[in-house]
Amino acid sequence: MRRIVRQLGGCVLGLCVMGSGGRALAQGTWTQYAGGPDRTSTLYMCEFEPSSLASPAWTAQRDMMNRTIAFIALQCPMVSRTNVFAIGSVQSGTSRLWRLYSINRRTGSVVWEAPIPAAVSDSWSSVAIDARLNQIVVASGQSVSCFDLLTGMPRWQRPLTRSVINASPCITQDRILANRVLITDCDFAHGDGRLYCINIDQYIPTINPYQPGEIVWSAALGGTNGNTPAYRDGIVYVASAGNVDEGIPGAVQAFDINCGRELWRTENEIYEGYFGGVGVSEEYGKLYVVASSYGFYGNSLASNTEKIDAESGVRMWSTKSNRSAAIPIVISPSFVMVSGGIQGFGTAPTVQLITAKTYSATTTWSSLGLSRMGGWSTQPVFDAEHHRLYAGELPQTSGGFGAGIRLHVIDTNALAMNGQLSEQVFSGFGSSPAIAGWNLYCMGSAGLCAFGPPPVNGDVNNDGQLGIEDIYEYLWIGGFDVDGNRVMDMADFDLLNALVRGPDEAAYMEWERKH
Repeated sequence: MRRIVRQLGGCVLGLCVMGSGGRALAQGTWTQYAGGPDRTSTLYMCEFEPSSLASPAWTAQRDMMNRTIAFIALQCPMVSRTNVFAIGSVQSGTSRLWRLYSINRRTGSVVWEAPIPAAVSDSWSSVAIDARLNQIVVASGQSVSCFDLLTGMPRWQRPLTRSVINASPCITQDRILANRVLITDCDFAHGDGRLYCINIDQYIPTINPYQPGEIVWSAALGGTNGNTPAYRDGIVYVASAGNVDEGIPGAVQAFDINCGRELWRTENEIYEGYFGGVGVSEEYGKLYVVASSYGFYGNSLASNTEKIDAESGVRMWSTKSNRSAAIPIVISPSFVMVSGGIQGFGTAPTVQLITAKTYSATTTWSSLGLSRMGGWSTQPVFDAEHHRLYAGELPQTSGGFGAGIRLHVIDTNALAMNGQLSEQVFSGFGSSPAIAGWNLYCMGSAGLCAFGPPPVNGDVNNDGQLGIEDIYEYLWIGGFDVDGNRVMDMADFDLLNALVRGPDEAAYMEWERKH
């Protein structure tokens, strides 16, 4: 059976074409933290094979001047059709220079780098890709910056009232010519944090009367730190930290994307705040919001995870869980996975399984004492097709700020059905992973690691699109390694021709090449 995948859940898979007995023809993408604007962190069709994790295809460590890059350890890399994007810094004399790096998916070499404001307080904010307009957004320091995806040239920069710490930009994808960037700043100490809605589309007076980078609206949230927004169907969802010292718990809120009007606000059931993002899940045609709190005291069940009706703000259930800044992953209406915990302070890193009914839930399994997977600052990825959870493992001595040291691939069916842990463990990396087509990308102690075979690339003229112009460019330059085998021959031209002419023929060409 041939299937064409354009967008599934939160993960945009690009022109990912399947053939009978074949595999994905074009490289997938991973464009936003937790996979997309709804933050499900879920792949509904996944081509990545865990066996590829045995050895990296490449590890990126050096910039264009051969200086060692200190990548932000806890960020999640973002992946376009051709490149991987990550934030890092290099030492130049007595100065540390902060950069956004664009890295070739096939070779691991830096294609371009762009200067950005320095990250504040060890912030691990990830970037976000707007594939429609070939641009990429970075929230670093006290500003949001936008760059050309192909060249790294700056497009615009928007100063904010305060710095962004640990929150990642959310880019809407369904508003035609009026899409937005959503981001929160950080003000945990004084409780004056804000949610910003920034225009990312072109200025059109009658449709979108805002310049790129212009703030459309902002809203007061109270205490904020790491509160990555989510978006679905015209509604922005975001959590806040509250002020535990004054008895004000954190809250989850919903806002109208058009004007910033608050639609509902639901305070946490316990007096704890949220220091991470929220996810939006769909169950039987109805939307829900999930979030986990971060309590500073107590054991691995001293915080909580909640499920909230996305339309009304009514709490469906709340249950005890480990402290976390990661977004819970709904693997089915009955099961939710939470990565949480920190080494010390009364707790330890865990992955926990929550078993849920309509109005109640309880944590029924924990990795505590069995495996050191998980942690408050690592975001897992769920492969729903093969029932696998990819969960990182944080180092014991870093307080959760160092690069992950192991990646765990967990059989969620065995876990949910029988309470049995069946896992594969791979060492040397293990922060928040990104899965794109045949490939997985993840931070490790040696740098940015890539796994899986070279992705197919039909974008010969590097304009971010696939079309007849790529065939013209191929003929003009006299060849291009389309299939990624490092040999330029007629097989590359045949594959490119098939890609441009249509998905069915392209899938057949790939199947024929592999068999």
